[in-house]
Amino acid sequence: MIKYLIWGTGKRSQNLFGRMKLYPYAKQQFEIVAFISNDTNNGETLDSIPIISPLKIAEYEYDYICIWSTYEKEIREEISDLGISPDKVKDIYEDLYNGLKQQYEASDDPEINEIMKEIDKTRKPAWIYYYNADKEWPLMEAFFDESKDMFFVMFEEKRMYLSCDYKEDDFIVKDGKKYIGNVWAEQDKNSPHRYEEGDVCVKEGDVIVDCGACEGNFTLHNIDKVSKAYIIECDPGWQEALRYTFEPYRDKVVFCNKFVSDKDTDKDITIDSLVKDRVNYIKMDIEGEEIAALRGAKKTLDDNQDICCSICAYHRHGDAEKITKELEEHGFECSPSNGYMLFLADNDVWEHPELRRGVIRAHKARR
Repeated sequence: MIKYLIWGTGKRSQNLFGRMKLYPYAKQQFEIVAFISNDTNNGETLDSIPIISPLKIAEYEYDYICIWSTYEKEIREEISDLGISPDKVKDIYEDLYNGLKQQYEASDDPEINEIMKEIDKTRKPAWIYYYNADKEWPLMEAFFDESKDMFFVMFEEKRMYLSCDYKEDDFIVKDGKKYIGNVWAEQDKNSPHRYEEGDVCVKEGDVIVDCGACEGNFTLHNIDKVSKAYIIECDPGWQEALRYTFEPYRDKVVFCNKFVSDKDTDKDITIDSLVKDRVNYIKMDIEGEEIAALRGAKKTLDDNQDICCSICAYHRHGDAEKITKELEEHGFECSPSNGYMLFLADNDVWEHPELRRGVIRAHKARR
């Protein structure tokens, strides 16, 4: 592992460090030995990692110093005064940034160029999304249901239960109240993760298949208008929560706890096996298994004419093109969502930096 000292303990540093902990590659490759601050007392820690004075740097074994502070110029001067070589200063995201610059320096795609302008401002590509939100998305207050021993939030005036894996430390606490980030923010009008747009939308009386339901917000958003919803989620942490969330709608909901795939086994299921009636809308967000799931839905895609799909394409390299090809073979017209995503949860993106389309939207071409 590459050993780092992070200079900075303020909001900027905490934000970047918090993001870094979400990414498997970063956790596997980088070890944070200590944080550095001029304002520290002996024994202070940040996330159980020691905070040290600059005068203590020589006592630690490290490969690089990463500066996460708005006072970068002054810190570089202080590092020089300490006799530390400038070659020892390197941002954790530097290689990723340089890879993106090399990849897109000659790009004529205006969307990519806008994203690169945003990344250039900080030279720290630490976020998955780069778009200007159409509106403010407030935090969602979390409440505890003692009868179910589970937290929930109010989503569009409906209770939406949270995974049983949620712990006290997972919440944002303000004025004694618990909050989570807004779960619908990724459906912002300008988000590359937006499912519905134009003709690709859920209509009154539709039958929908929600593959990778997670907390169930997509189906819950449309539950009043659909006639039936297949909710597929294989994460045990969400399964119980989903059953509580959709308890008021149990007459129109079918749950499935298997992996959606191109084969039927004890753990896997195909859409063609699961769904025997009509289907009008398929949404997929299943961690890179979207192509296999589409191949297991050939009959469903062929037999239904009034059908559209929103298929996530950001999990793996080349998926946008492969998903488009797969759907076009079944008579769909396809287009990507606006913008791109930097999917840092995929290790390949760190080693081969690239921006990826978020969602492929598709509807049946007129025949």
